[in-house]
Amino acid sequence: MADIKLLIDLYRWVISPIDKTIDGKILEDELNEYFDKLPVQITEYKETIEYSYDSFIVDMYNYVEYSNNFMFKLQNGGRKYLLKFLKIIFFSLIPIFVVPIILSRFYKIFENLYMYIIAGVSLLMGLALMSLEKITDKIIKTMKPGDLLKILDGEDENFPITKMERSFGPNPYKSITIVESKKKFLCQHYRELVNINKTKNLHELMIYYFATDFLLTIENNDEIIIEYRKQITQVLEYILAFRRNSPCVLFNLAHSELNLLRLDESLQYFREYYKMYKDNINVNAWIIVLEFILNTAVFCE
Repeated sequence: MADIKLLIDLYRWVISPIDKTIDGKILEDELNEYFDKLPVQITEYKETIEYSYDSFIVDMYNYVEYSNNFMFKLQNGGRKYLLKFLKIIFFSLIPIFVVPIILSRFYKIFENLYMYIIAGVSLLMGLALMSLEKITDKIIKTMKPGDLLKILDGEDENFPITKMERSFGPNPYKSITIVESKKKFLCQHYRELVNINKTKNLHELMIYYFATDFLLTIENNDEIIIEYRKQITQVLEYILAFRRNSPCVLFNLAHSELNLLRLDESLQYFREYYKMYKDNINVNAWIIVLEFILNTAVFCE
């Protein structure tokens, strides 16, 4: 079975006549160890197109949609901004506690009123704190595709997260605080909120794809990387069912299948792309490589 490194070397060989950064002679010698003959090369320049997240959204909807500034700050800051909001409310309610105490010295009716105010405010604050996590989840889940792009393109920051871990002590679990990347946390948390096997919302699926693709770039565990790639492929296949003529979806899906070494499927999507747009050197080169590999009797171990 051909591995991804060999496929990339074949790709570089195919485009080497027009990419002066590639030493074609050295590459040819290395590839001749595996193949008796090599694939044809591209000698004429064509466009090189690498699709980004924002071009993906524009391809799907013709524009990039963002939330308003207030909602974006909540999505970007999440729990931090909500906690600040609750603190502001708490301190603004201090006069409500103080005034009844003063008035109760002069008017007896305010003694009971004061107790009701205390009970009511305490109840509201308690409910607000208990609902904080659900409110945060709701805000994150309703983000627009452009919101995540702004967050991923912006500066990252580390912030403390409290979570439960198994303990060897008297209690089976203990609460620990770790420092986590905001971008990583947001992408992981969004994935937890969206079930890709049930949702039919294309916005949710697109953001899920962006989040997973970002996590894939910072992951070192090979098993997790493969699982991420499978999920990316699943999401893109579903989106393609609704946007069959989207070159961006086809391009990313072809590369996703390629990274999973599903060569037949990858070639199929590259060919579908080629029917719509023939001048992408990346697509043309991969079609040559995959057709060469699939028609070659000797595969590399």
